[in-house]
Amino acid sequence: MDDYIKALSYARYSTSPYVKYNILYHLGVIKSYMGYYDEAVSQFEACSAFFRQEILKNNSPDSLYNMRKGYYNSLHQLIYCYQQMGDDDSADRLIDIGKRGIPKDLDFAQLRSCFFKSKGISEFRKGNYEQSIADLNRALPELVRVNDFAWVSVIYFYLGKNKLAQHQQQESFSFFRKVDSIYQKHYFFFPELTENYKILMENAHKKSNMDETLSFADTLHEIEKTNIEDRHYLSTRFELEEINIEYSSTAQRYRNILAGVVAVSMVLFVFTVNTYLEKKPEKKYGMVLAGVDIDELEPDVSPPKWTLSAEIRNRIWKNLQKFEDEKEFLEPNLSLKKIAIRVGTNPNYLSAYINTEKGMHFNRYLSELRIKYIAELLAEDPIAAHQKTEVLAKICGIASRSNFLKLFSEIYGMSLQEYQHQCREKFAANDEF
Repeated sequence: MDDYIKALSYARYSTSPYVKYNILYHLGVIKSYMGYYDEAVSQFEACSAFFRQEILKNNSPDSLYNMRKGYYNSLHQLIYCYQQMGDDDSADRLIDIGKRGIPKDLDFAQLRSCFFKSKGISEFRKGNYEQSIADLNRALPELVRVNDFAWVSVIYFYLGKNKLAQHQQQESFSFFRKVDSIYQKHYFFFPELTENYKILMENAHKKSNMDETLSFADTLHEIEKTNIEDRHYLSTRFELEEINIEYSSTAQRYRNILAGVVAVSMVLFVFTVNTYLEKKPEKKYGMVLAGVDIDELEPDVSPPKWTLSAEIRNRIWKNLQKFEDEKEFLEPNLSLKKIAIRVGTNPNYLSAYINTEKGMHFNRYLSELRIKYIAELLAEDPIAAHQKTEVLAKICGIASRSNFLKLFSEIYGMSLQEYQHQCREKFAANDEF
């Protein structure tokens, strides 16, 4: 990705639109890997429209070959995004276009296999398991031959899902294990295939095979950790690049505005001084600037603050909601940076989001989540209502006992002891009743 972004900065000065759209295509692939399907779709649609237009021109054989490759690769990636987004109708429409139009020669054999793979996934979703298996098996040999292990792992996964749906347990798990073998060899994994390991773990657990259960759990944890780190780096890199582009254009805009303001100010200053000298007004007491009483000056108006885009806000909202729902805030030693990685953004964006959407600073946000959890626990659990302060602080991830007591009093308007006493009285009254 770093290389493609660097290439894009050079391509802006290139006279070859093919180079620009080729880079745009690969950046779209990265966005689809990250799960930003809406953004990726817009890029692939732009690419497919350009390559399609170029195919219709009277190009040389070499140029025509490149444009066809770009067009059908863009269609394939669009299909992938639509299937991930649940838009099966759009995916099926493009699958038909690809299968009808893609050249029959050997140079396009790998791409044809990708369309058969997409068709197999589509048939599986419709419940046409035999047709799905047939399409996936048509796609498999060529992708294995060229060692396209990424899509091969997807095919094995859906072959396993088909067999599982047909209650052919032994065959299905042989395919799920092949997906694991590919990961162990190449250490690459599509994020959406984590279901593969959940299926393997569940099966091993049913068989009481603890070694396999722990092994698959470790692998899944490793994959999810890598996915989080990848998403954080990639999303941060993309967002910083967008900021740099926006900043450069904004800076130029402000430079132009500033130049205009300076010129107008000079004219007004000269005009005001001349008017003042001509009229010779009586001296006014107090500070005077260019003949204007400072008390009458309009207050400075700050420029509007830069805000997060709707796409970034929605992504942070979705992932932060998951962070809250799964009670991840109870972990000790959390920091803004650590949570930003889990949310899939950078610390500056997360801090800005919490300030604007939650109306508080990060530390306060985290503290309120933890204290609220403890308060609810005390109100619902009679055992917790009798726990010591140190235990409760540890449960919610706050290391300092004194800090925990201070935060509880600030947030709930009473001391922890008072709140526990009320909870104990409530439980005692319920017991008597």
